[in-house]
Amino acid sequence: FSPLFVKNVKVDEEGPVVALEHFTQGHQSVLAYATVRGSIFGWDLRSDQPAFVLRNPGKFGLLETFTVHPDGAWMAAGTMRGVFTLWDMRFQLPVKSFAHPAGSRILHLTHYPVHHRRPWVLASVAGNEVSAWDLDSAECVQLYRLPEHGRSTAPAEPMRGVDAHALPLADLPVVARGIDVGASVLASRVLLCPGSRPLSAYAYGGGPGPDYFFSAGAGDRKIRFWDLKSPADSYVLTPPQEADALPRVRYNVSILGGDPDDVNGGGGGGGSGGGMLVCQEQVLSDADAAANLKAAGGGKGGKGGKSSGTAAAAAAAAASVASRQRGPATPSVSHNDVITDLAYCELPELPGQQNYAQRVLISASRDGIVKCWK
Repeated sequence: FSPLFVKNVKVDEEGPVVALEHFTQGHQSVLAYATVRGSIFGWDLRSDQPAFVLRNPGKFGLLETFTVHPDGAWMAAGTMRGVFTLWDMRFQLPVKSFAHPAGSRILHLTHYPVHHRRPWVLASVAGNEVSAWDLDSAECVQLYRLPEHGRSTAPAEPMRGVDAHALPLADLPVVARGIDVGASVLASRVLLCPGSRPLSAYAYGGGPGPDYFFSAGAGDRKIRFWDLKSPADSYVLTPPQEADALPRVRYNVSILGGDPDDVNGGGGGGGSGGGMLVCQEQVLSDADAAANLKAAGGGKGGKGGKSSGTAAAAAAAAASVASRQRGPATPSVSHNDVITDLAYCELPELPGQQNYAQRVLISASRDGIVKCWK
C-alpha cells in the first residue's frame, strides 16, 4: 500500500494532531484535523490548499476533540478545561462557547445520532459521564453516568453550561500560557471512556424502526450499551470475567426539572424545557441480582430481556470453564485492559445473500488487543 495524499503538519508551530474527522461540504471532500494548540484545519483532498482554518481561543484550554455534523453545517469542539465551542461552518464563525459546570475534561465528542434541527452532541466527559448537550441553549439534555464507590453521583438539578469567557486565566494548563509540555495524556482516574475515542454513537434502521444508541468503553474493561430510545434497557455488552450468571447492574432513569413520568428518551427526550433525563447504573446486591434474574424469567424473555441476555452469555461462559481447563487456554471474551477506542462499521452484503449488511462493533484496549463484536 502507498498513501494517496500526504500532509505535513508543522508540529513546532501548531503542536501534535489530536483528532481527525472526514466530511463532505458541497463538492468538497474535507479531512479536518485539530492540533493541541487549538487550531482546526480543513484539508480539501482535491488540492493542497486548506478549505478553512479555525482558531480555538487558548484561554479555553488544550483542544481535545471535535466533531462535524454529517451535512457539514456545524462543528463542535471540546477542550481539557471542559469548554464546548459551536462553529457555523457556512461562515466559519464561532456561534457559542460555554463550559461544563464542573469544569470536567471533554474526552470525545460525536454528533447525536438522532436527527435534530438543533445542534446536539454526545460528550464523553471525565468523571464517569457521557452527556448529551444542546449547544444552542447550553443545556445538558441527557446524562448517562456510573456510580462512584457504589454511591449515586447524579446532580440534584439540571446542568447548564457556564460562560466560557468568564473562566479565570490562572487555571489554564501551562501549555496555554506559552510553556510547551507536549500533547495531553490520559487522565489517571477515569472509569468511563478513558481514552481518545472510546465513545461511538450509532443510528441503525435495519428493523421496523430506527435504533438509536451509543456504546462506551471503560476502565473496568467493560463495554456498555446505552439505549437512547429506552434508557432503562441499557446493559453491559461484554460478559463478566468471573463465572457469574447473575445480572449485577440495572439502570435507573429519572427526569430532573421536567415530567417525572417521561422516563424514556424516545430517541431524543429532554431539553428545550423538558428537563434533563438522567440514566445511572446501579450495582446490585446478591439478593437483588437474584430477584432480577427471576423477574426476567431466568434469562429468557421478560422485561429484562437485554440484561438477561447478558446473564445468559455469562452462564454459557461459566459452563465452558471445564472444557477450557482440559485443552489449550482460550482467549478471554472480554478485554483484559482499559478500553481506549470504539467504532461501529457495517460489513457489506455477501454475493448471493439477501440479508442486510451486518453491523459490527470494533473495540481496542491499551494492551494492543482489537476485538470485533456482532
